[in-house]
Amino acid sequence: TKPILQETGAFCPKCGGKIHFAHGIEVGNTFKLGTKYSKAMDLQYLDSNNTLQYVWMGSYGIGPGRAMAALAEQNADENGINWPAEIAPYQVAIVIISMKDEKQVETANKLYDELTAKGVEVILDDRDERPGVKFKDMELIGIPYRITVGKGIADGNVEFKARTSDKEDIAVDAVVDHVVSIVNYPDLRIR
Repeated sequence: TKPILQETGAFCPKCGGKIHFAHGIEVGNTFKLGTKYSKAMDLQYLDSNNTLQYVWMGSYGIGPGRAMAALAEQNADENGINWPAEIAPYQVAIVIISMKDEKQVETANKLYDELTAKGVEVILDDRDERPGVKFKDMELIGIPYRITVGKGIADGNVEFKARTSDKEDIAVDAVVDHVVSIVNYPDLRIR
């Protein structure tokens, strides 16, 4: 017989319930091992008739690759991956707007060193690219927090942005403590 193709809202031919579709992802695998390994180990049991039978075996496994794929798929938006800070490849990205501005480069390197010394996983984007390209790349790979070192440095400020919220200006002297408090205290995180 041919399979019945159904659409959302159609009725099930067996129970009459409405059909709906949802996205899913396989994180774990079930393996039906049968008696292959129980025979190899001579693993048997007595059934209700007091007869020896080989144990039927199976296993269930969750692979790290599948778990990461599920997290990426469930935490993505139109801009890219939105990793939880606990498993992001880096917790913070520092983006330098102008590599020609010595003050911006010096400040970004200092912030990188200070955050690294405090145990924060940081990536420094010092490529000679347009700011929009740098911002987009950090969103695509899912860095949860971004510090932008740009022309605000003249006033002693940098821009801080959580991946899914608005940007704010923060004093250079306060941004390291701000980031450390967010990374170390999950209840304060901006999601």
